[in-house]
Amino acid sequence: RLHIKVDKPTETIALLNSNGFPKGVLSGDFVALPLFAETDSATVNKLLVENGITVFELRFNRVTLEHRFLELTGQTEMKEAV
Repeated sequence: RLHIKVDKPTETIALLNSNGFPKGVLSGDFVALPLFAETDSATVNKLLVENGITVFELRFNRVTLEHRFLELTGQTEMKEAV
């Protein structure tokens, strides 16, 4: 996943979606793009800057199998066994 910290997150999601990138979602202070190739981060940065969006941070995070499972099952965190 590519996590992008920007000044206009809603506009960022719309811009990326309209330019054929995977659907972005808000994740805290970041816009997260699923299933993203690390090499495309420069293309995303250029697109955002050229469209007046300030980019504060780009971070590529690999999704763990556990996190992916939680996403698919709609859970936000694992519960500890009692």
